Amino acid sequence: MKDYNTYNLKAVQENVPMFVEQCNQLHNIITDNNIKDSTWQYKEYNIFSLSSSSEAFWFLWKNIQICIRKHIGDERPAWMTGWLNYHKHSEVLDWHNHLGSEFHGYVSIDPKKTKTIFKDEKVEQYEIQNETGLLYIGPSARLHKVEPYEYFDGTRITIAFDVTTNKDVFRAKEKEFNWMPIY
Repeated sequence: MKDYNTYNLKAVQENVPMFVEQCNQLHNIITDNNIKDSTWQYKEYNIFSLSSSSEAFWFLWKNIQICIRKHIGDERPAWMTGWLNYHKHSEVLDWHNHLGSEFHGYVSIDPKKTKTIFKDEKVEQYEIQNETGLLYIGPSARLHKVEPYEYFDGTRITIAFDVTTNKDVFRAKEKEFNWMPIY
């Protein structure tokens, strides 16, 4: 049984240059504030609070929440965190997962020519062809990695997020300052 979903976000597809420019600006803000790696230091910020004055990111945040609610399938309390993946060709993500949450997802802003491979129990289960505006959401414990189809110049940009329905989200004691409620 399929336990993941994909959606196409037209707001991203129709406004790629604006989203790329704003992601570039956000990356500069993040790195100017002593966060050297916007991916691996995701617990130190939330991309949606950082970009809260951006109309484009407000629409993105709203659309992500709609997709999360569809995936969860009910209205129980839930929280999310979000961060910016911003990688050169040699920096794309190797095998990893997202323990500590129930669901993981991402939105492709400028994915270059890449795919994300997902596997469980060392068996490759499926691949997602990353296209601009694609939103993926699935189990957070599932291992996944990014593979380029070919060398690319520039920066591969995605917005990633984790979701939990765990009511003990007072994670500040663990130096996790990144969780926010989902409506």
